[in-house]
Parts: sequence; structure tokens; C-alpha cells
Amino acid sequence: MYNKDGLPDISLICGCCGFHPGYDDDELGYSFETYLNEWIQHGMEWLREEEKPTNWDLNKHLSNINVSYKG
Repeated sequence: MYNKDGLPDISLICGCCGFHPGYDDDELGYSFETYLNEWIQHGMEWLREEEKPTNWDLNKHLSNINVSYKG
């Protein structure tokens, strides 16, 4: 989760929810599930809006990572 210089590898940050493996989980203590639920509850704002598909759908997106959400 760190680059060759020992710094957090920002290329791993999800452009959608902003989860940063190795930091949000290891350093801040978030499980991915907790982080994802908070992101959904706070309006699902994309970290990199320019990467968001035009017809983006939360449930379809989550099915790609084997996660279901009933909100």
C-alpha cells in the first residue's frame, strides 16, 4: 500500500468513494464496509467526478464488487 519511497500509494484511492486501502483501514481503522456505508449515507459524492459514468447506478456498481446495499 506504499510506494517505493515509503509513502502511501495514492494511485490505489478509489475515484468513486475515495477509499484508500492501507490508510483508511489500517491507519484510521475503517473496514471497507463501514467506509462504504458512510459514503452512501453522506450522499455518494464522487472523489473524481470526471470519472463518474453518465448513467451510473449504485446497485449495479456495487454488484461489480459483490456488495449489495438496501437503502
